[in-house]
Amino acid sequence: MNAMLTTDAMMMIGGNMFNRLILLLVLFTLTACGDATAASKGQVFDALLVSQRAGGVTLAGGKAYFYVPGTTTYKAIYADRNKTTPAANPYTLSADGTAMVYGDGLYDVKITNSAGVQKFLWEDVQLRDALSTFIEVSTYAELLASVTSADAAGGTVRVTAPIVVTSAISWPSDRAIEFSPGGYVTFTGSGALTGLKEARPEWFAVNTTPGTTDMSGAWTKAIAAVSGSSAHVGTVLAQGRYGIASSIDGSGKNNYTIRGVPAGTPYGGGEAASAYAGTVIVPAAGWAADTPVINMRQSKNSHVYDVGILMANGGNGYGIALGNTSGTDTYPNHNIERVAVFGGQRGISARYAGLIKATGNNISNASEQGVYSEVSGDSDYDGNYIQNTNVSYIGDTLSTGAAMYFVDGGGGVSIRGGKIEYNAKGIVFAKNSSRTRVTGVEFDANRFFHIASMSTGTGTIDFNNTIVGNSFSGGGTVEDSSGIGKASIVVGHYGTVSSIMSRGTVTGNSFTQNSDGLINPEDGTGVNPGPTTAAIKLLKGGAVTGSMYWQVSGNMMAVSSLLYNIYADGPSIYVKSGDFSNLANYSANGASIRNYQLEPVWSNFAFDAANFSASTGNHWTVASGDQKHIRYTVSGKVMTLTFSIFTTTVSNAPTYLTLKVPGGYTVESQADSFYSHVFIRNGGATQSGVAFATQAGTTIRFYKDPSFTTAYTNETDLTGVFGTITFPIQ
Repeated sequence: MNAMLTTDAMMMIGGNMFNRLILLLVLFTLTACGDATAASKGQVFDALLVSQRAGGVTLAGGKAYFYVPGTTTYKAIYADRNKTTPAANPYTLSADGTAMVYGDGLYDVKITNSAGVQKFLWEDVQLRDALSTFIEVSTYAELLASVTSADAAGGTVRVTAPIVVTSAISWPSDRAIEFSPGGYVTFTGSGALTGLKEARPEWFAVNTTPGTTDMSGAWTKAIAAVSGSSAHVGTVLAQGRYGIASSIDGSGKNNYTIRGVPAGTPYGGGEAASAYAGTVIVPAAGWAADTPVINMRQSKNSHVYDVGILMANGGNGYGIALGNTSGTDTYPNHNIERVAVFGGQRGISARYAGLIKATGNNISNASEQGVYSEVSGDSDYDGNYIQNTNVSYIGDTLSTGAAMYFVDGGGGVSIRGGKIEYNAKGIVFAKNSSRTRVTGVEFDANRFFHIASMSTGTGTIDFNNTIVGNSFSGGGTVEDSSGIGKASIVVGHYGTVSSIMSRGTVTGNSFTQNSDGLINPEDGTGVNPGPTTAAIKLLKGGAVTGSMYWQVSGNMMAVSSLLYNIYADGPSIYVKSGDFSNLANYSANGASIRNYQLEPVWSNFAFDAANFSASTGNHWTVASGDQKHIRYTVSGKVMTLTFSIFTTTVSNAPTYLTLKVPGGYTVESQADSFYSHVFIRNGGATQSGVAFATQAGTTIRFYKDPSFTTAYTNETDLTGVFGTITFPIQ
C-alpha cells in the first residue's frame, strides 16, 4: 500500500481557523486496482491531527523521519507510486512545511523543525489504500449492510453520522472501519460492536469539553470493541484530555492495549506539553476510595502505554488496577509503560496478577503506595520514577507511604534502574517476598528507610533476596515504634512470629550521607545508645524465633555506620566481607563478622586501545589522552571499577560501548547481570546511561540510556563515559 503524505493544512474547527499539523494521507494500491473505486479526494488520517501551532511558527526546512515501528531504524519511502525511486529519509520539508512522498505499510513518524527540535511523534501509522473501496454509512441499516457487503471486503467502511446500534455486531476482519468528524456510534438494548483491531473513545461519544465531559462509557466500549481471544489483539488509541465519572472498565476483557500519545507531545485545545503524557485521563471530583481509574482486573494480556492519569493530590483512587480483588485465580501478563500517575491512593495496584512489566513510569503524590503488589510475583519494574508518596506520614503501618510495597507472594520480583526519592518509605518486602532483586536504583531522601525486608508472620520465608549496585543517600531519619527506620536498609523480623527464615545479599552498593558512628547493640536496659541513622540495620522486634542469614560485601560507605543490630539473643549475622569504617567497639550479642577486609588497594588499569570496542565492532576509538582514569579494587570476590573517559570517537552508530574488565577477571557466572547508572556524554548532551556487567563476561557495556536500545550518535572527539560499577567476579 502506498501513500502520498502532506504535512501542513488549514482546517475549520469550531468556527475558528487554526494552523494545525496534519498528515493528509492520499493512498494508492501496490497491486492492480481492478474494480476498486478511487476516492474523490485525499483522505485525512484523523489520529494525526495534533496541537495548534503558535502563530507564525513554521515547519519550513524541518524534517520528517520514517521508522520501522518501535525502532529507530529507517523505513523506506518513495518519490513515486511504483516505488522505483527511493526518497530521502529523513525527508526535508519544503518552504511551506510539506512533503510529497509515498509510503507502504506501518510507520513511526517523527517531525522536527529546521533546528532539529522534535515537534511531533506518531507511532504505528497505517498508510491505507485510498483506491480500495470506501463505503460511507450514516444509518444503522447501512452499517448492518456493510458488515456483509461483498463490496466492502478488503476496503473501509466510514461512519459519517451518529448511529444508534441496537444489536450485537461482530466486525469482520476483512474490512476496516473509520469515523469521520461527527461520526460515532452509541448503543441501546443488546447493542455492541466487537472484533475491531483499533478503536478510539471518540468513536462512541462526543468529547464535548475535553477533561470535563464524561467519557468513561466511551472508553469502556472502545475496550470491548478491540478485546478478544489470543488470536485477536486490538488497540484503543487515544489523544487529548478525557474526563471520566466512573472507571474505564476493561475488567474481564483479554488481549487489548490502551495506547496514548508519547510523553511530551502537545495535544489539542492549545495546551502546552506538560509532565504528563499527551493523553491524560481526569477522574471527576469526589472519586470513591479504592476505585481504579483504569480497571484491568480479571484481565489477561492487557497493556497500557503513554497515558497520564491525573487524580487529586491526597485523594482517592488507584491509577491502574490489575489481577483480582479476592480468590486465588491469577490474571497475568501486563505491560505498563511510560504511564504518569499523579495523586490518588496508589499508582499501580496489583493483586493476583503477576508477569507484570512496568517500565519508564512516573508515579507521584500517592497517599498509600506508589506500587502495591500482593501475590503478584515474577514481575519486572525497570526505570521507574516514584516520588512524594505520603512523605509526611509518621505511624506504625509498614505499608503506608511506601514507594513500592510487595507482600505475600512477591517472589521473582526484579527492580532495575530508575529513581525512588522523597517518599515516606522506599521499597518494602513484607512476608514471603522471596527471590527479589533490587539493582541499579538511585535512592534519595526517603524518610524512614530506602529498603526494608521484614518477615511479619508465622511461617514466613524471605530468602534469596539481593540488593546490589544501588546508590543510597539521605533519608532514614525517622522510625516507627517497632524500630523500623533510621537506616538505609532495614532487615529482620517483627511481631509475634515463629518458624521464619530471612536470608539475602547486600553487595556492591554505595551509601552516603548517613550518620558517622556505628550504633552499638542494646545495652542491658534495652535503650539504644548513640546516633540514630545506620547504613544497614538488623532488627528483631517482639517474640521472634527462626534463622537470619544475610551476606554483606563489597559496599562503599562514606560517612556511614555499618550495622545497627538490636538482636538481644538472636542467631548469628554473617557479614561475608566488605570495605567498612567505624567498626571500633562493635559487638553484637550473637552476631559475628567473618572474612572482614580493611583498606582495599586501588589499581590503575593501563591504557591499551584494544580495551575499547563497541556493539558494531571496533567503532569506539579511545586515544591514550582520552583515558583520564580507570581504577579498580578487588575485595574478596567483588570488584569495584571507577572510570572517566572523555573526548573519544564513535562511529557506525553502536547501541553500546565496551570496556574490558581489568586484571583479566571474569564476571561471576552464577550471578545475574549487574547494572549501575553512569553518565554518558554523546550527541551534544550529558545524560544518565547504564553500565552493564554480563554474567560470565569479560567486558563492561555502556548503554546510552536505560532502554538499552538507543544508538550512539556518531561524533569525533566528543563522546565521554564516567561513573562507577560494582559486581562479583569469579
